[in-house]
Amino acid sequence: LPEPDPGDEAAEILWQAEILGREFPERIGLTILAFALCLIYLPQALVAPLAMVNIGAETANHRLSLAGLRGTAQPADGSETAPKALPPWSYWLQLALVAMAELTFASAAGLVWMQDAPYAKALAVGMIMSALLHLSAVRSIHLPIGLCGLADVALAVMVFNTLYWIDKENPLGLALAATAAFCGLAYTFIAMLSNNRLHRAMRAQEARAIRADAAKSRFLAVLSHEMRTPL
Repeated sequence: LPEPDPGDEAAEILWQAEILGREFPERIGLTILAFALCLIYLPQALVAPLAMVNIGAETANHRLSLAGLRGTAQPADGSETAPKALPPWSYWLQLALVAMAELTFASAAGLVWMQDAPYAKALAVGMIMSALLHLSAVRSIHLPIGLCGLADVALAVMVFNTLYWIDKENPLGLALAATAAFCGLAYTFIAMLSNNRLHRAMRAQEARAIRADAAKSRFLAVLSHEMRTPL
């Protein structure tokens, strides 16, 4: 895996939190809709706890990200501000919250997958694909958080898929479905690595532009001072 730049971890998490924060209401609304559709196939007593844990974890993670990183620390050269580093407990709590959110969402999809009802498997696959798309597109900004979520989705997919085909006593179906799931998860992993490199390149380019603008401003200030002094 690519090594993060020194001191860039807090900036990655803050950027990710700001992007997720801008679409937080829409994302929570769609999540509620997905759990509501699960009620077609699953009892409310099963869906409601999963939905509450998922939404609670997402909300807590969102608030923790922004509250923990809104402060800034002035670098030694005074050139620009940088986000404060997350305390270790806060960082591990974020990972745990992401794990809870992804595991509960994928578990709801897995329970729907196990139902032999019309369109149940289409809903389950759609939920898993939306989770993988979200992880590869946004959660990949800070790779450890994205990989934590991907690991939980993979765990739920493999467990529920195995239970389903074992119950059907169909080893061929298990092998084919597990292979398809592995390919989808592997492609998501590759996409996460590619998107993470892209995000880092964008941030590096932005940082260079900011440093160049600051250097130009300092040069003009010094030049203006040197011109005014003899006058």
